[in-house]
Amino acid sequence: MVNQKIVDMFKRQEYKVNQLDICAIVEKSRSKEIIAFNIKKEVSQIKELLMKPPTESEVYKIISGKGGFSSIALIKFILDNENIEDLYCSTFRIGKKQINILNDAFFEGKLKNVFLVTSNLQTESDQSQEKYNYYGYISEICRTNKWKLVNTNNHSKIILAKTKHNFYVIETSSNLNENPKIEQFNFENIKRLYEFYLLLFKELIQNGETKETS
Repeated sequence: MVNQKIVDMFKRQEYKVNQLDICAIVEKSRSKEIIAFNIKKEVSQIKELLMKPPTESEVYKIISGKGGFSSIALIKFILDNENIEDLYCSTFRIGKKQINILNDAFFEGKLKNVFLVTSNLQTESDQSQEKYNYYGYISEICRTNKWKLVNTNNHSKIILAKTKHNFYVIETSSNLNENPKIEQFNFENIKRLYEFYLLLFKELIQNGETKETS
């Protein structure tokens, strides 16, 4: 069913759309260039694009080209503007560099409570390759910081960030790891949507079938 209110808003041109070079994104995706992780560059790109996080009931819809930015850059973008009290991340896989960024923010006093839901496939694959045992490393950080970490049959990518005055929601195709592919993001500040997804996170965290590792 089409939401007539949204259709009317488009007709009145109340949605601001930044100019986007689709051809450049597609062409970049074909490149075989090896792209190194650079969080500062990613955040700079977001700041140039957005200037500031969304205000109440505001939504940003973003396509990031290959080598653009990932989920962790949006979290860092929020942290550069305000402290995060509660951070919920549902992802298929978590990277070592990404958990280090969250850990640094925790010790800087900019991030408090963290709840992570990842796929049980990450646990199995990491444990089968001891030198890539990121999950054990991530688990240890969560235990030290008293964060929650559970794994289940998960493929969703949702991030919730509660600050003193805002309720941010990021719906994305991007995992919480280093991923230079084309990704899409809905970045919004809607309390009711935050509360809707919060019910899912609480169920995943408290579900007896999930394996809690923190």
